[in-house]
Amino acid sequence: MRNKKIKYIISIFLLVCLIIYIYDNLHSNSPYYASQLNKSNEYNEVIFLIRDLEYINKPSSDKYLYDYDGQNILVTSEYKLSISFIDEKEYIYYSSYISDNDYGYHLDNQLDVIDIVDYSNNYEYLPVTEEIQEEVRNQILEDIQPIMDLQNKPIINLQWIFNIFYANSM
Repeated sequence: MRNKKIKYIISIFLLVCLIIYIYDNLHSNSPYYASQLNKSNEYNEVIFLIRDLEYINKPSSDKYLYDYDGQNILVTSEYKLSISFIDEKEYIYYSSYISDNDYGYHLDNQLDVIDIVDYSNNYEYLPVTEEIQEEVRNQILEDIQPIMDLQNKPIINLQWIFNIFYANSM
Protein backbone atom coordinates (compact mmCIF):
# COMPACT_ATOMS: atom_id res chain seq x y z
CA MET A 1 0.00 0.00 0.00
CA ARG A 2 2.75 2.39 0.91
CA ASN A 3 4.57 1.59 -2.35
CA LYS A 4 1.45 2.49 -4.37
CA LYS A 5 1.17 5.81 -2.56
CA ILE A 6 4.79 6.69 -3.37
CA LYS A 7 4.29 5.76 -7.03
CA TYR A 8 1.15 7.91 -7.13
CA ILE A 9 2.94 10.91 -5.59
CA ILE A 10 5.88 10.52 -7.99
CA SER A 11 3.48 10.26 -10.95
CA ILE A 12 1.67 13.44 -9.90
CA PHE A 13 4.97 15.23 -9.38
CA LEU A 14 6.23 14.19 -12.85
CA LEU A 15 2.94 15.24 -14.45
CA VAL A 16 3.15 18.67 -12.81
CA CYS A 17 6.78 19.03 -13.97
CA LEU A 18 5.76 18.09 -17.52
CA ILE A 19 2.95 20.66 -17.54
CA ILE A 20 5.30 23.37 -16.25
CA TYR A 21 7.88 22.47 -18.90
CA ILE A 22 5.31 22.57 -21.70
CA TYR A 23 3.98 25.94 -20.49
CA ASP A 24 7.49 27.39 -20.31
CA ASN A 25 8.51 25.94 -23.68
CA LEU A 26 5.41 27.30 -25.45
CA HIS A 27 5.87 30.80 -24.02
CA SER A 28 9.64 31.12 -24.26
CA ASN A 29 9.64 29.85 -27.86
CA SER A 30 6.36 31.35 -29.04
CA PRO A 31 7.95 33.74 -31.58
CA TYR A 32 9.64 30.76 -33.25
CA TYR A 33 6.46 28.68 -33.21
CA ALA A 34 4.41 31.61 -34.53
CA SER A 35 6.84 32.09 -37.41
CA GLN A 36 6.25 28.45 -38.39
CA LEU A 37 2.46 28.75 -38.58
CA ASN A 38 1.04 28.31 -42.06
CA LYS A 39 -1.02 31.46 -41.87
CA SER A 40 -1.11 34.61 -43.95
CA ASN A 41 -0.17 36.99 -41.11
CA GLU A 42 3.53 37.68 -41.49
CA TYR A 43 3.52 39.51 -38.15
CA ASN A 44 2.65 36.51 -35.95
CA GLU A 45 6.22 36.41 -34.69
CA VAL A 46 6.10 40.06 -33.61
CA ILE A 47 2.75 39.62 -31.90
CA PHE A 48 3.95 36.64 -29.85
CA LEU A 49 7.25 38.35 -29.11
CA ILE A 50 5.41 41.22 -27.42
CA ARG A 51 2.82 38.97 -25.80
CA ASP A 52 5.44 36.67 -24.23
CA LEU A 53 8.10 39.33 -23.68
CA GLU A 54 8.73 38.19 -20.13
CA TYR A 55 9.66 34.65 -21.21
CA ILE A 56 11.68 35.05 -24.43
CA ASN A 57 15.41 35.57 -25.00
CA LYS A 58 16.26 39.26 -24.92
CA PRO A 59 19.46 41.16 -25.71
CA SER A 60 21.58 42.16 -22.77
CA SER A 61 22.27 45.59 -24.28
CA ASP A 62 21.02 48.86 -22.87
CA LYS A 63 19.03 49.57 -26.04
CA TYR A 64 15.79 48.16 -24.60
CA LEU A 65 13.81 48.64 -21.43
CA TYR A 66 11.21 46.06 -20.43
CA ASP A 67 8.14 46.34 -18.23
CA TYR A 68 6.06 43.28 -17.36
CA ASP A 69 3.64 44.54 -14.73
CA GLY A 70 0.19 44.19 -16.24
CA GLN A 71 0.97 44.96 -19.86
CA ASN A 72 4.14 43.79 -21.53
CA ILE A 73 5.86 46.95 -22.64
CA LEU A 74 8.99 47.18 -24.75
CA VAL A 75 10.69 50.59 -24.91
CA THR A 76 13.84 51.60 -26.74
CA SER A 77 16.32 53.38 -24.51
CA GLU A 78 15.95 56.55 -26.59
CA TYR A 79 12.23 56.50 -25.69
CA LYS A 80 11.40 56.73 -29.37
CA LEU A 81 9.46 53.46 -29.52
CA SER A 82 7.10 51.79 -27.13
CA ILE A 83 4.90 48.84 -27.95
CA SER A 84 2.66 47.15 -25.43
CA PHE A 85 0.37 44.17 -25.32
CA ILE A 86 -3.12 45.01 -24.12
CA ASP A 87 -4.92 41.75 -24.78
CA GLU A 88 -5.30 39.15 -27.54
CA LYS A 89 -6.80 41.76 -29.87
CA GLU A 90 -5.11 45.05 -29.07
CA TYR A 91 -1.67 46.64 -28.99
CA ILE A 92 -0.57 50.19 -28.42
CA TYR A 93 2.41 51.51 -30.32
CA TYR A 94 3.99 54.87 -29.60
CA SER A 95 6.65 56.36 -31.78
CA SER A 96 8.32 59.69 -32.31
CA TYR A 97 10.42 58.21 -35.14
CA ILE A 98 7.74 58.44 -37.78
CA SER A 99 7.00 62.11 -37.28
CA ASP A 100 8.25 65.00 -35.18
CA ASN A 101 5.00 64.86 -33.21
CA ASP A 102 4.06 62.49 -30.41
CA TYR A 103 1.71 59.98 -32.00
CA GLY A 104 0.11 56.94 -30.48
CA TYR A 105 -1.00 54.15 -32.78
CA HIS A 106 -3.71 51.75 -31.69
CA LEU A 107 -3.06 48.41 -33.43
CA ASP A 108 -5.08 45.25 -33.83
CA ASN A 109 -3.69 41.73 -33.59
CA GLN A 110 -2.59 41.84 -37.24
CA LEU A 111 -0.54 45.01 -36.54
CA ASP A 112 -2.96 47.07 -38.61
CA VAL A 113 -3.33 50.65 -37.40
CA ILE A 114 -6.86 51.14 -36.10
CA ASP A 115 -6.47 54.79 -35.15
CA ILE A 116 -3.83 57.44 -34.56
CA VAL A 117 -3.82 59.90 -31.68
CA ASP A 118 -1.75 63.09 -31.79
CA TYR A 119 -0.71 63.54 -28.16
CA SER A 120 0.85 66.93 -28.87
CA ASN A 121 -2.40 68.32 -30.31
CA ASN A 122 -5.09 67.77 -27.64
CA TYR A 123 -5.33 64.03 -28.38
CA GLU A 124 -6.70 64.67 -31.85
CA TYR A 125 -7.49 61.58 -33.92
CA LEU A 126 -5.81 61.48 -37.32
CA PRO A 127 -6.74 59.55 -40.47
CA VAL A 128 -5.05 56.22 -41.13
CA THR A 129 -3.46 55.82 -44.55
CA GLU A 130 -1.80 52.86 -46.21
CA GLU A 131 1.48 54.76 -46.11
CA ILE A 132 1.25 55.16 -42.33
CA GLN A 133 0.34 51.46 -41.98
CA GLU A 134 3.52 50.51 -43.81
CA GLU A 135 5.71 52.99 -41.92
CA VAL A 136 4.48 51.74 -38.54
CA ARG A 137 5.02 48.09 -39.44
CA ASN A 138 8.47 48.75 -40.86
CA GLN A 139 9.53 50.76 -37.82
CA ILE A 140 8.32 48.07 -35.42
CA LEU A 141 10.15 45.36 -37.36
CA GLU A 142 13.33 47.42 -37.55
CA ASP A 143 13.32 48.20 -33.83
CA ILE A 144 12.66 44.70 -32.58
CA GLN A 145 14.78 42.82 -35.12
CA PRO A 146 17.67 42.34 -32.63
CA ILE A 147 15.25 40.63 -30.26
CA MET A 148 13.76 38.51 -33.04
CA ASP A 149 17.26 37.43 -34.07
CA LEU A 150 17.82 35.95 -30.60
CA GLN A 151 14.87 33.57 -30.86
CA ASN A 152 16.24 30.08 -31.40
CA LYS A 153 14.69 26.86 -32.51
CA PRO A 154 13.58 25.02 -29.35
CA ILE A 155 15.51 21.97 -28.19
CA ILE A 156 12.26 20.05 -27.88
CA ASN A 157 9.93 21.27 -30.60
CA LEU A 158 6.33 21.43 -29.42
CA GLN A 159 4.98 23.05 -32.59
CA TRP A 160 2.06 20.61 -32.71
CA ILE A 161 0.88 21.70 -29.24
CA PHE A 162 1.31 25.37 -30.16
CA ASN A 163 -0.78 24.76 -33.29
CA ILE A 164 -3.56 23.19 -31.23
CA PHE A 165 -3.81 26.31 -29.05
CA TYR A 166 -3.11 29.09 -31.54
CA ALA A 167 -3.45 28.03 -35.18
CA ASN A 168 -7.16 28.81 -35.33
CA SER A 169 -6.82 32.14 -33.53
CA MET A 170 -4.26 33.61 -35.91
